[in-house]
Amino acid sequence: MDAYLTDEQMGIFERKGYLYLSEAFAPEAAIQLQERMWTELREDFGIDRCDRRTWWQPRQSLHRAKRDPLQCAVASDRLLGAISALLGPVRWRVPSNWGVVLVTFPNPGSGDWSLPTAGWHFDFELHRNVTSLGGLFVFTFFSVVEACGGGTLIVEGSHRLLRQFHAELSPAEQQEPHRLVRRRFLRFDPWLKALTGTGPAPEDRIAYFMQETREVRGVPVRVVELTGKPGDAVLCHPLILHVAAPNQLEVPRFMRSHRICEETD
Repeated sequence: MDAYLTDEQMGIFERKGYLYLSEAFAPEAAIQLQERMWTELREDFGIDRCDRRTWWQPRQSLHRAKRDPLQCAVASDRLLGAISALLGPVRWRVPSNWGVVLVTFPNPGSGDWSLPTAGWHFDFELHRNVTSLGGLFVFTFFSVVEACGGGTLIVEGSHRLLRQFHAELSPAEQQEPHRLVRRRFLRFDPWLKALTGTGPAPEDRIAYFMQETREVRGVPVRVVELTGKPGDAVLCHPLILHVAAPNQLEVPRFMRSHRICEETD
């Protein structure tokens, strides 16, 4: 593949835990896939793009979109080359399915946009990814996603905090079930407790967690809202802390998330 990442981009990924790729695949293909998602929403859920009175929030993914053969266009040389550059010698399979379809409809009647306390998590097993990169979390964009528009929230630098956390666990604690390890981590530091609602937090959560970078145990951390345009992608460290976000704008967001894992014998 011709696509590659510069040393600067590799450094950004290591420090922050994510890397933004503009036009990672063809925007035209992304928009066409979005159109097909709208068709599925109309046929399966009664949601008409042109009639906001029919809009509501389905609680399940779009199954036909996950099987759509057009999604092969997501696997561009640019995107696959970036994934290969980050994973290095790790064996992985090019996806035929680019993951869960994330459609978030507007909820303007719920008040001002707010930073969630509940739901923060990381998906990959900690003990398998703390010393080496055994996979990636890939977000792809199929619509314009602006600030406060439902884009997934991530904690910049959280993968580095998880490494510190893992080093302080006993061997027995390191082998605990994922949900217990996650619960321990969210209480690892007062900053994490404040973020997740289990400790004192400033009144202006958005300013404190998103507009300023804080140093937690020597690691710069900040909550980042994933925004982008059709065809963009964000490659995340497997241990990135993230959560779903509310959509206070006038249009739904269309993204997908996929876990790329190391191939094992």
